Amino acid sequence: GDVTLWYQRLSHMSQKCMQIIKEKFPGLKELDLDLCEDYVYGKQKRVRFLKVGPTRKDGNLDLVYTYVWGPAK
Repeated sequence: GDVTLWYQRLSHMSQKCMQIIKEKFPGLKELDLDLCEDYVYGKQKRVRFLKVGPTRKDGNLDLVYTYVWGPAK
């Protein structure tokens, strides 16, 4: 049996609990579970983009948007 598979099936349980399972089932391979990248990526917090409304200016030509594009073939 593979410890990694059981670790994933059991929702990334703690090192201590995995040690208990390894003691109960001697056929499992040894594995160092100090850092699990999948667990770390799953726990990352999403960064939200700021909602910015339209920029309002008082006078004409206070704010000008331009699109600059070089020569095209």
